[in-house]
Amino acid sequence: MTSQAATALVPSPRPSGQLDLAPIMGAIRALAQEESPEAMLEAACRELTAVLKATACIVSRLDDGILRDAAAFRMPNPAGEFAYLLADYPVTQAVMERGEPRAVSLSERDVDSAEAFVLRDLMRC
Repeated sequence: MTSQAATALVPSPRPSGQLDLAPIMGAIRALAQEESPEAMLEAACRELTAVLKATACIVSRLDDGILRDAAAFRMPNPAGEFAYLLADYPVTQAVMERGEPRAVSLSERDVDSAEAFVLRDLMRC
């Protein structure tokens, strides 16, 4: 069984109160140029990393209880594939089962130790 989860981008307001949609429109144009689903996922990771000013973006797929990378982009260099047993990561499992995005941060006081391990592992890439 393969599942997907999605995250929505919210445009940031300009000082004038208007929304700045240019970064999102640029990302949409980049996605439209791709010719395969795999290339589109890679482009989505790259564009999300840029729009969110992040260091990495990973799109995962769920295969029989194992969460695997479907696409990834990491700054400065893309790294290898990761695979984790979904049952070991309760927050991620809840996201996959309910389809509701959640954030996990190492700065949280009560961050799940397994989720924190993965975040630290990804930061080393």
